[in-house]
Amino acid sequence: MKEKPKRYLPAEDKFLGYAFQALGDHYNSWEEFQMKYNTIQTDDDKEKFLEIASFYLFLVKNGHWEVNVDGSDSYVDYLDHSYKFIALFSLIESLMSEDFRDFFSYLNKRDVFPICKEQLKMLYGEYNKQYGSIQNCSKFFEQFAPNSTGNLAKNLEIRGKRFLPEQVAKFLYEIRSKFIHECRLVLETSENPTLSKRQNKSVLSNMTLPNLMELFEEGLINYFGLA
Repeated sequence: MKEKPKRYLPAEDKFLGYAFQALGDHYNSWEEFQMKYNTIQTDDDKEKFLEIASFYLFLVKNGHWEVNVDGSDSYVDYLDHSYKFIALFSLIESLMSEDFRDFFSYLNKRDVFPICKEQLKMLYGEYNKQYGSIQNCSKFFEQFAPNSTGNLAKNLEIRGKRFLPEQVAKFLYEIRSKFIHECRLVLETSENPTLSKRQNKSVLSNMTLPNLMELFEEGLINYFGLA
């Protein structure tokens, strides 16, 4: 297979500068950040890091969604937050897609053909547990951003009880899916507490967009071993 041409590594100085703008708060100096970056072993991993960090800077950290509609304020926080929330999940899914296997390949590897409807349904459930998007997101939260995930759980309550850290990814993924499939705006990251219904259960949210950004930055740094 022909190697995909690299876009970011050939302009390494520029994109590394963007990455530092995105993550520099976690380092004492530019020199420390450069030293950590140089520990990334392969050019492919450096390319991926520069891509994800730069997109995060432009789409989320320093991005700003405005509208040009008569009768509306140019900045509406929940529109901006919805855009950035989906961008964060897109970046996580892009980062965690390296281990992805499509369902047909999964079946082929298991040598299950011919297959009946009941077996297919069972195997699809097993496939989703291993390769589904929500599993990749859960892995990012729990394996690469455990501290921020734990802190975020303290800002979420369901029926008066705080979330467990392992519940956070599923809850946030549901918000992501509601926007993508039903165009339900993201209101849970407001500066004020919000009360919403999720699977017929009342959820009180005190989380903010900076909470999610902190989680993403921790996960990105740990994913590439830059802590």
